[in-house]
Amino acid sequence: MLTPVTDSWPSPANFDDIEPLINAISLSTRGTTPQRWIIDMSSHEIGLNPHNHIFYINPNEGADGGDFLNISCQICFKQYDVNISSKGVCSGLSHHLHSKFEEDSVLAICCHCGSTINATMEQPTIPPSMLYRIRTARKPKAMHANTPQFHDTVDVLIKILRKAVEPGSDSINTQSNTFKNKIGLDEPCKEFFKLAKFSLIDQRFYAPDQTPENIQLLNRCRFQLELLLHQENPSLLSVTGKCIETHNIIRSLLDERHPNEPAIDLSNRATLMAELQSPLGKLGCITDMSDDIVIDAFLTHISHDMASAHQLMDVLVETQKRRKSEKLDIEIACRRSEGIVTTSELRSAYMDFDIPNFGDGISNEVLLSLLRASRESASAESLKIIAKARDDSSINRLLEEPLEEPMTGDPILDLYYAQNPVGLSNIGNTCYLNSLLQYIYTIKDIREAVMNMEAFVENEDAEGWEEKVIDGRNLSRQDVAEAKEKTMSILMYRLNAAFQPVMSERSNKPVDRFNSLFYVKAVRKTTELDNSTGKQVERLIPEDFSTLLLNVKEPVVMEELIDDYFDTSEPEPEEHSDDSSTTEISHSNPTTIDGLQHRDITVTELPPILQIHLMRTQFDRKGNTSYKSNATVAIPKRIYMDQYLESDQEANANRIKRMKIWKRDRRECRKALEVINQKRENLALDQADANAEAGSDITIPPNDSNVIRSGLDNEETVQLSKISSLTAKIGEETADLNQAEYKIHAVFHHEGGADFGHYWVYILDEASEEPRWLKYSDDFVSEVGILST
Repeated sequence: MLTPVTDSWPSPANFDDIEPLINAISLSTRGTTPQRWIIDMSSHEIGLNPHNHIFYINPNEGADGGDFLNISCQICFKQYDVNISSKGVCSGLSHHLHSKFEEDSVLAICCHCGSTINATMEQPTIPPSMLYRIRTARKPKAMHANTPQFHDTVDVLIKILRKAVEPGSDSINTQSNTFKNKIGLDEPCKEFFKLAKFSLIDQRFYAPDQTPENIQLLNRCRFQLELLLHQENPSLLSVTGKCIETHNIIRSLLDERHPNEPAIDLSNRATLMAELQSPLGKLGCITDMSDDIVIDAFLTHISHDMASAHQLMDVLVETQKRRKSEKLDIEIACRRSEGIVTTSELRSAYMDFDIPNFGDGISNEVLLSLLRASRESASAESLKIIAKARDDSSINRLLEEPLEEPMTGDPILDLYYAQNPVGLSNIGNTCYLNSLLQYIYTIKDIREAVMNMEAFVENEDAEGWEEKVIDGRNLSRQDVAEAKEKTMSILMYRLNAAFQPVMSERSNKPVDRFNSLFYVKAVRKTTELDNSTGKQVERLIPEDFSTLLLNVKEPVVMEELIDDYFDTSEPEPEEHSDDSSTTEISHSNPTTIDGLQHRDITVTELPPILQIHLMRTQFDRKGNTSYKSNATVAIPKRIYMDQYLESDQEANANRIKRMKIWKRDRRECRKALEVINQKRENLALDQADANAEAGSDITIPPNDSNVIRSGLDNEETVQLSKISSLTAKIGEETADLNQAEYKIHAVFHHEGGADFGHYWVYILDEASEEPRWLKYSDDFVSEVGILST
């Protein structure tokens, strides 16, 4: 029986000593509730297979509420031995766990009571390669009705392992019909029984001696097989034991849920991935936690790390706006009275005095003189916010000094500039750069980072500064220094180089504020020949990109271009032949690069902003020249990326398989249209050549030409009709895949040819009273009607 990881946690304890706090803070200043700790654990050492761990308790080890648990991920089967040391009743509303994540272990300490959790990671008891060999040796029933089936084999092995730990267990006759029909005595089977320490004597398997070590091994093998069945064929668990698939029992033990928030199911992969990005994660909470838990977490955080108070206040305000909670509203008002405001409020207060970077690096004495000099033009409220944030008596005294009436600006002029953005002058072939700058300026995170760049610029002279990698290139101190001087020349590259990373990954690839806005994290599925086994094995190769490059040849809808980008392989055939030469993984016409057969690309993480580049430059092989394709691309107001998400592939396997077939057929129709167009061109060239050569034997009578053209027109109509029908089918299949939504924000337009022309950009202004499209063409900005898509 499988039980979710929720049944056993440190018992809360009252602890007056400060030792728990010191020990906890030494691990990390950030603390989490136990529920959030499970979510953080879901990303620990996930390996080459991008996924989030979904943990279940091994019911045979520590599931009775003791101080030890064995838990395992139902996807990759990595397991953790979890030792819990309880210190009694906790003084907080919930445990506040400070954690240290290392490669093969995780240590967490509650700062309230000192309870500790020590989780040590172990690899799967049954190696995935062994399960793969067992699986591939057992064919689907449609192919081999008389050979053992994989899920039947797993089901019987679970029963054998359960009986093996019981007193007086019987030996297993490998010649019995049940064994032959359900398991089969092949090499993979022998490897498994050898791993489980069974002995094969006279065609019978004998269970190992029932020592504690052997019993643990047998139980862990059985638990892993139960997880496998739960993931692939849960109906068989009705025989071996019902699986309870949820993390959410933990909340019934440890917290209360907010009544206005929908309950989240942390055993759902998509929900788990979304929760990893939840703003409340900064407070160590999850989305549906009660106001009391959220407030307790906030107060605990700022008591440990006051420097993070303004960022955490952002989270509290955002949560209050979403929930419309009176309790949170009161808490925010109380904290504001203590000088804790949001980062935007604090930044605005300093900028009101023309002081950048929150006044960091400026002494109180210098700050006081700057505040006094600009006091007439700045607001009294801004001065109050700075005085409370700095908690300096001299600034507080400045508040008591009389203040003259501030000068008022022209409200009409302010309104004009608010409603009519300013263009940029073209200083020589800079129309594309001007369009790019106008677009980037609408992105709040980048705009604020550049306007307050002192807060984010790399200091290559700082002690402990480390090199970082951008686009595969190692950057030195000199690179960073140069980038800070030339940020505008190569905008995105220089911004990435010049600004500090938000965090660093183990891969040494920085995650900065720009990458996180635009970069799509994806994997390409490939197959290659395993020389040791002679079989095709699948690999996942990371393939991150900041821009989706779509090739435009003929009139098409953009969704079709996106389909062809991600769906590069042929669908799996419905049936396999019995030909022994058939490989373990079969695809048709895969793309081969560097000896690897490249298949589909799937997305593991989508950015807030999706950038798409329609590549219109084509190459004419006959003329050996480049030209621009002016084919129309229909751009929808919204696109949905759900079908390309790796997290959705398993749940939608059948429909994705159907769509794969239709997309393949649609590509074939497109190829047929290319052939038709080529025939038209050849026909026109032949006719022209024939007319140019008087008396030539190569002549095409007009009537014949018309017949050929008519036939090509009819064939084109047929192919276009097929494309329309297939596109409609695909649209029906994806109608409910609408969670990963992007709406159109900006469209770049180029007028001209492959080597000349002019750029401008259309940008949707949603901040105006009525949403409107604005056209930015260098220094000219105008409002346009509904943008034609």
